[in-house]
Amino acid sequence: MAIVSDLTFESINNAAFADPNLAVPVFSISGDVISLDVKALTGDAYTELTNEQKFNAYGGELGLALASGEVGVFYGANSPKPPRARKKFTDGTVSSFFDNAKRRTLTASGWTLSNGDAAQGIRTDGLAVTVAVDTPYNYQYAWNITKAERRTATSLGAIVPTDPDRLVWGSFPKPPRARRKDADGSKSTFIPPDLQAISSAIAKGWSVEAPDPDWNLA
Repeated sequence: MAIVSDLTFESINNAAFADPNLAVPVFSISGDVISLDVKALTGDAYTELTNEQKFNAYGGELGLALASGEVGVFYGANSPKPPRARKKFTDGTVSSFFDNAKRRTLTASGWTLSNGDAAQGIRTDGLAVTVAVDTPYNYQYAWNITKAERRTATSLGAIVPTDPDRLVWGSFPKPPRARRKDADGSKSTFIPPDLQAISSAIAKGWSVEAPDPDWNLA
């Protein structure tokens, strides 16, 4: 993600993207730097570091809000992404995701606005096909693999998704990965971040990495 000048913001409450079951942004302040995590669409979040002074200057206009302690946020997704606002100032250019409810006022005050990225499509045929795993947070983590790899993934709990609007690609936390070596070589795949799915994979002879604490499976 390109950062113009020393500011990149991520925003919340985008009416076209918000899901009430998912978390709002998380900011932590350390000195003059803010760590910013933000959800949009089905909850995707983007983590950036930005200057606290610039946040104080433009955060309200862009519809940013502070929060902490939420669960269900995911970070750095390749897709989907919320819309972005850009504006040139005398000391540089500000580029930020923004609250869609601010669209009219931002346009009136000279910001250039995008419409956000369309949801990435589902591949059902060809060299790469799409699979996904359900998560505890009302979205599905998706990735593309070969058809042979799809058979392995679905045997361990992955699904062939049908709704592109529920898919999140390339985000964190990652689902746990299962690995096994057999006569055909080494295999690995994501499996659902679910204790039953993990136990089932282990019972089938797979080794499974510890799930990310953000899944709150304990």
